[in-house]
Amino acid sequence: MSTDVTLQEIYREIKQIRKEMIRREDLDELVDTIELMSSPERMEMIRKSEEDIRMGRVKEVSTVEDLLTESSL
Repeated sequence: MSTDVTLQEIYREIKQIRKEMIRREDLDELVDTIELMSSPERMEMIRKSEEDIRMGRVKEVSTVEDLLTESSL
């Protein structure tokens, strides 16, 4: 019984492992999402923001000047 392994088989195995791995960035994003969703206050802020968007209570900010003017109100 032969236990020889070819480089091609090793390469395929490594490709499969990489395909199934979770990237650090993805894990960080998942942790951020869990933290956000575990905060009732933040979730309420998001819900209110979504309602504002649905009701058209938004302002377009396209320049730095717009942003500065809006933040000084």
